[in-house]
Amino acid sequence: MTDTTEFTKYHKIEAATKHPLPPGALVVQHKLDGSQAGIEYQSGALLVHTRKTALARISMDETGKIATQILGGGNAGFAGLVSLVESSFVALRDWMQAHGVVHIYGEWLVPHSVKYPDHMWRKFYVYDLLVEHESGEGEAFMNPESFPFPYGDFGFEKVRAITLVPYHGQVTHEQVRKTTLELQQELGYAIEGTVVKSYEKDLLGETDRFGKRYVYKDVLPDFAETKGTEGAAHAPPPTEQALAESLPTRTIEKRYLDVVAANGGQFEGKLIPQIMGRVWNDFVTEVLDGGLRDLKYPVVNTRELKRLVDQRSRTFALEYVSDEVAA
Repeated sequence: MTDTTEFTKYHKIEAATKHPLPPGALVVQHKLDGSQAGIEYQSGALLVHTRKTALARISMDETGKIATQILGGGNAGFAGLVSLVESSFVALRDWMQAHGVVHIYGEWLVPHSVKYPDHMWRKFYVYDLLVEHESGEGEAFMNPESFPFPYGDFGFEKVRAITLVPYHGQVTHEQVRKTTLELQQELGYAIEGTVVKSYEKDLLGETDRFGKRYVYKDVLPDFAETKGTEGAAHAPPPTEQALAESLPTRTIEKRYLDVVAANGGQFEGKLIPQIMGRVWNDFVTEVLDGGLRDLKYPVVNTRELKRLVDQRSRTFALEYVSDEVAA
C-alpha cells in the first residue's frame, strides 16, 4: 500500500436470522458494544485505525526510536489504544511478521449502550486475525482462540468464545440463541449479543450465496429495544481526571523536548507555560475532538480539565529535568 491511510476494512455483519447457517462447527463470540478498531501490518510499520478511519502509523525512525504519525482521522477517543500499540510496538510488529498476521481486528471498549464492569473499560479485545496462507497466496481469517496469540504480551484481551459442534448436519438458529443466553448468564451482566462465525469456511475460502464471509450477529431483543433510549444501561461518563490521564506520557515528552530544543536545548522554568500550551493543543486534538462525540457528549468541566492537563505537563517537566540532573 502506497497510501498509509488505506487499510483493509472489516466487513459489515448482518443478523443471523436473515441467513441460513453454514454446516460444520461454528464459533459464537461475545459481541462487545464498543468501538471497532484494528491494527494492520504495513511493511514494518503498524497502522492503527477505527472501523472507517486511519488513526496513526507507528514505525521505527533512523535513530531506532518509535515514531508515531497521527493521520487524518486524528486520535480522538482512541489515544489509549495508540499508546498501547506504541508501548509494545517492537514485540507486536515482530510477532505479526513472524506469524504472517497481516491484520488484528478487535473492539476498543469505550462507553456506548451496555454497562460493563469497571475493569473492562478502555481495553482492546481481539476477535479476529487475518493471516497469510502458508502458500503465500491469499489470506484467511483465523480464530484467535486456536491461534498462538500471546494476548498478555501486548496488553490485549480475549473475547469470550464458545464453539458449537453440530450433531446432525448444522447448528440451528435456536442453538445460537440458547448459547447467547447462556453466555449472558455466565458473564453475569446484560450483553448486546454474540457474533457467529465459520472459520472452517474462511480457511477454505468459501463464501455464502451473496459472496460474503460466513459471519453473522445474534442481537438479543432487550438490547435492540433499549439501545439509544432512556431504558438503555449506559456506562458512567469519564471523569475529568480520567480524561486528563488518557493523554499518553509520550506526547508530553515530545512537546517538552520540542520546546527545550527550540530554546537552546536548556530547560528553564519560564518554558513551562509554552510546554503546557503545546500539550493542551495536542490533548484537544488527540483526545477531545470527536472523542466526546464517541462518548455521547458528556458534560465536561473544561477549566478543571485544562488544570489537570497543565498539572501533568508541569510535573513531567520538573521531574524530567530532575532526572537529568541526577544522572
